[in-house]
Amino acid sequence: MRAMFTIWYRELLNYSRDKTNIISSVVITLMMLLIFSFALGNFDTSILGIKQVQYLLPGIIATTIFLTAVTSALTVVIDKTEGFMKEFLVSPTKRSSIAAGKIFGSATTAILQGTIILLLSPLFGMNYTFSMIWQLYVGMIAIAITCASLGLLIAAKVKSAISFQILTQILMMPMVFLSGAYVPINLLPDWLKPVTYLNPLTYAVSAFRRITLIATGILDADLEKMGLLLKIGGSIITPTSSIFLMLIIGIGFFLLAVRAFKRTSITQKIKVSGRM
Repeated sequence: MRAMFTIWYRELLNYSRDKTNIISSVVITLMMLLIFSFALGNFDTSILGIKQVQYLLPGIIATTIFLTAVTSALTVVIDKTEGFMKEFLVSPTKRSSIAAGKIFGSATTAILQGTIILLLSPLFGMNYTFSMIWQLYVGMIAIAITCASLGLLIAAKVKSAISFQILTQILMMPMVFLSGAYVPINLLPDWLKPVTYLNPLTYAVSAFRRITLIATGILDADLEKMGLLLKIGGSIITPTSSIFLMLIIGIGFFLLAVRAFKRTSITQKIKVSGRM
């Protein structure tokens, strides 16, 4: 437990000391809110009692947490290639504890990034209730752990930072655009829709959007017309169901990531150096 906490704390220290990353996250969030607000143009959501920020915010939160949680695993690759990870792997500490510490550390930094978005969104007219806040955080925790586990799974498999960045970029684009964050799922071709149901981001966006809209009292039929309602086999996916599905997927990624990390070679640095 102490080893897991130490790794978790190290991830938080690295995050807090990287002022550039924190500042850039604020700037990127503001840019996304501004750019997508302009991109929506005359897309008037007020007729149904929905503000544009309520349409945009769920996708921005899910995307930010996803990108932060996955890319945070790059430190694992760097630690392997620079030999730092070898010190952990040859120690008596269980590798599962190291992996869990990395996952929870990456998830925590992703949640902090999501918190920044929540703090900035009132500037664009977003209003919250206590109920909305705690429900959003439950969803943020679920998707952060899921994506952090995915990131570690990739990091444990690759042998260089470049390979990690290439693989994550290949995954990020389709996962973001097939989640319903910016393009409603009902606009996708029928053959592509089943893929969205395997995407954990789909459930994150759905949960966040329903949570931010639940206080408006809008009928499900109206949400469905706007493409803001996730349905599988005719059944409406509620925020609770979405979070449950995210946790199921997250547990799967978590177990796979820990298993892959246990098999990480302690001679990684020697192999990489030999090639150079």
